[in-house]
Amino acid sequence: MKKLSFYFMLFIANVSCAQKVTWNKVVVDKNSSFTVNNEGKMYNSLIDVSETNGFIKSDVMVNGDTTRRIVYTKSEMKNDTLKIVIHQTDPAYHHTYIILIFKNRYLMDYKFLTSGEAVNRRLKPIQTKLILKRLDFRKGEELRGYAEYKAKCLEGCWEDSIVVKGNFIVTIN
Repeated sequence: MKKLSFYFMLFIANVSCAQKVTWNKVVVDKNSSFTVNNEGKMYNSLIDVSETNGFIKSDVMVNGDTTRRIVYTKSEMKNDTLKIVIHQTDPAYHHTYIILIFKNRYLMDYKFLTSGEAVNRRLKPIQTKLILKRLDFRKGEELRGYAEYKAKCLEGCWEDSIVVKGNFIVTIN
């Protein structure tokens, strides 16, 4: 069953990215604090969408733009695979940053939508980096880390390159 889950995730990653998938090695740094600005404080974007009112768990930004800050995290542990989703929805953007971790290897993907007309965006990952406080995942415990995703925009973006990076905290579910 564990192998089936692994191959299923690999298949999904291949189909969604439409390119060769590379599982990169996770870096472990037990000494970093992975500080998140305003950690645990209530985030309110001043609009009435349930997702926009919650506790800050991430300090990830897109191209260093504070208006494209991604503050929420969630996770799902299935067998040997941990899925971390760093996400945010507001009137201008919907960001989804997904990290799959299997043993000491990871896959990373980032997608975003803007308000208005649907646009087909294609990103080609150039470089990714994942640094975690530890690799022993236990349900109910907190995991801290740093994620970085650099990509070239092939279609549908107003910027040639996308850099999504920052620290995060997630409770393992």
